[in-house]
Amino acid sequence: MKNEYSNVKKQALLGAVSGGIAALLVMGILLGTGVIGGYGDEEENFSGLYAPSESTAAQRAEVVSEKIKSLPTLSANEVEAIERRIRALQERVGYTSDYKSWIAKVTPPDLE
Repeated sequence: MKNEYSNVKKQALLGAVSGGIAALLVMGILLGTGVIGGYGDEEENFSGLYAPSESTAAQRAEVVSEKIKSLPTLSANEVEAIERRIRALQERVGYTSDYKSWIAKVTPPDLE
């Protein structure tokens, strides 16, 4: 279980660093499921504990999705400005274009 939790922490960090909100959501689900799964035996079903929250989260995500769909489309100049900002932030932390070597360089020893 400890190694699984450690791997989830790594994946969550990678998602946060790369700005992958969807990846963070998935990792949060995996982490929560892994933590819950660490209690009791494998025959127990803890879904009743998190089902109400899962339903609420799904409803809230739908509201956010609809809000995003209603926003105006970005112009080409706005997209370019965002991409320039992303590149500047990446350069600030030493990221070039080789994610694998960069993450190996910046991952703290306790997350290896």
